[in-house]
Amino acid sequence: MLPSPPSSPPEFLAPKRLFKPIPTSHSGEEGREARRNLFLKKVRDARDEKLMKARGGEDEMMRLIFVSEQKRWEAWQARTAASIPTIYEEEELGIGNEEELDFQAEESLFMDHGETGPSEDLEEMLDRDGKELEDLLSQLDLQFDQVMPEANRETMST
Repeated sequence: MLPSPPSSPPEFLAPKRLFKPIPTSHSGEEGREARRNLFLKKVRDARDEKLMKARGGEDEMMRLIFVSEQKRWEAWQARTAASIPTIYEEEELGIGNEEELDFQAEESLFMDHGETGPSEDLEEMLDRDGKELEDLLSQLDLQFDQVMPEANRETMST
């Protein structure tokens, strides 16, 4: 008589992990469309990368942008400089004094509003620190004068 087969498969044939069925919520058409979109995206990216390398890469593009911006800025500077009169033109036309008067008027307006510039703030701070330092030195002088006569008396008595 032949032995009967075991009721369960041997352990070495049993799967190590649980079987997980493929979700059926996605139809074959949706999966195919998703794979197609991924493939087309890869193709587009590769084409764009190839075009970028043909133009010299990102560094070259950034350099071209920088150079064009710099040229635009230099042209603007040249236009602005052309509209500003030179010293000789000012002397010929007698404009220089008017601009100085305008500057003085603007400065007086600035001072009238009670706004202080950075140099005035610095001067005020230095004055305040100087007064504090003088006060400290005067206190030290008073203390020194009080201590020294006592020391002089001690040295004279010995």
